[in-house]
Amino acid sequence: MSASPLVRHPEPSSSPSTRGIGSYRRVAGTPGTGELAFHVGSNAAGDGVLIEPHSFLFQEGHAELYAQARYGIFHVDRSGRHLLVGLADTEARKIEPR
Repeated sequence: MSASPLVRHPEPSSSPSTRGIGSYRRVAGTPGTGELAFHVGSNAAGDGVLIEPHSFLFQEGHAELYAQARYGIFHVDRSGRHLLVGLADTEARKIEPR
């Protein structure tokens, strides 16, 4: 089963309160101003959502660096399909190996 929760579209901002992080609004419906659809599935028990992919592959030796990840960085198209393109730390800064 697939659902399309609507999330607040993060606006580029220098404000530390928004940090470009989208937030959950509701399941289904037509996206309103400042919202976008984000396709998810349901978990096996049917009582939660499943965001695919549920893994992020990185180069060997970088596990400690990525262990601090708290956010996923997604590219989302107009139809709500998404692609995980990176991970970010607690301050929403993209984690990048040096």
